[in-house]
Amino acid sequence: MQLEGTENRILRAREEYNKAVAEYNTALGKVRGQAINKATGHPFKPREYYKMETAAAATPKVSF
Repeated sequence: MQLEGTENRILRAREEYNKAVAEYNTALGKVRGQAINKATGHPFKPREYYKMETAAAATPKVSF
């Protein structure tokens, strides 16, 4: 049961990260984000979403 709980927490953290990335990237596309880019002198770049690699998606073997 602990392993399942850990996997659920990791999944939730990925979802929260991707949600924050979406909000950040949306803000950059708005006029306010473009103005901040000009005011700071260097453009903020859009962030990339977390994507799990297929090799990492395999269920790990656990023995007790």
